[in-house]
Amino acid sequence: TEHSDMAFVGLSNWANKFSPLLLRTIQDGNTLRAIFGSWTLALIPIALGLGLSSSIDVSGNALPPAIGIIIAIMAIAIFDAFAGFTAAAIFFLGVFITGHMGSRHELLTVAGLMVIFFAPALLASAVRPLRRLVSNGEEGWERITDYALAILLTGWAVEKMVNALNGLASVQLAITYQATTIAIWSAVLVGVRIALEDVSTYHYPVRLQAVTAQLQDPDQYQKIVSLIIKTFIFVMLATPFVGFNIQLILGTALFVFPSIANMTFAKKLPKIPNIHWLIPKGAFKIVAMVFVGFVFSNWVQGQFSNPQTFLKWSFVVLTFPGIFFAILGWIAKAPEKSWRENKNGQIAYRILGVLIFLLVVQIVRGVDLTSWL
Repeated sequence: TEHSDMAFVGLSNWANKFSPLLLRTIQDGNTLRAIFGSWTLALIPIALGLGLSSSIDVSGNALPPAIGIIIAIMAIAIFDAFAGFTAAAIFFLGVFITGHMGSRHELLTVAGLMVIFFAPALLASAVRPLRRLVSNGEEGWERITDYALAILLTGWAVEKMVNALNGLASVQLAITYQATTIAIWSAVLVGVRIALEDVSTYHYPVRLQAVTAQLQDPDQYQKIVSLIIKTFIFVMLATPFVGFNIQLILGTALFVFPSIANMTFAKKLPKIPNIHWLIPKGAFKIVAMVFVGFVFSNWVQGQFSNPQTFLKWSFVVLTFPGIFFAILGWIAKAPEKSWRENKNGQIAYRILGVLIFLLVVQIVRGVDLTSWL
């Protein structure tokens, strides 16, 4: 176990010099390493076997393997993203070596499957903290929220990713009919993962410290490289739906603008008090973006009668709400005191939180909230 800990800490320190995403992937299995020690390494040969099985199942073609294999790979990836990445890499190599990656659609299909294989845990951690030490009632409420939103939104995101495979492959894939089943499994497994995080936090704190590397914030070079990779992936995924045209270029420029601003001038902008009230956060931001997007979409639809032209310009215009809220965040002055610190504020926060959660549930169910307007 000591050698295993040192190996992963060393690997994390090495990855910290190059890729924040690779670093998060390596560190994702720290919970299992804290609890089970070097036994966690058993996931690697299992991942290798599942990656090989997925490639054999589709005879090396750029197609989704059987649902059982997909769920098995997702299961180990949700508990250790590095093991899931290993399985995804073997699947990628199988398709590449057998010569079934000769077109852009095949490459995009494999890339989409790789994301589905190992990204759910990373998605969940982006939605809410997977690990939280609770010391009072307010933090206990936040922990309940962690469970509810991480489980719900991870399942939703996975379902959307599975359904998006048709657009990437440019054909109807049978696996998309089982998107809901895959999403439910991912949601349940994320719930188990968060429970394990609580076990490690309260019962293995010393082990957690031993397997966690002391990391530094990404430098400017890493941020630039990361932005280039994200932009490339964004363009590759958007092109099948929008086409390579002026709308793709404009939409991509607007997509990267907030990241460039954060690296350059955003922190230097003057701060304005009380602006922070206009910035939606957390789950409320999802609901707000649905309604704001509805307004923008209706406006664009009124400008174009051709559905294809409407789709292309929607790709551009629907980036405006995100940029607007990003600009508000740059110029908003942080409040000196949170409105949730007093008892009435806490009660209001919890009531509003439940209402927002119910609205998010409706969005996940596919209910058109904008029809309520």
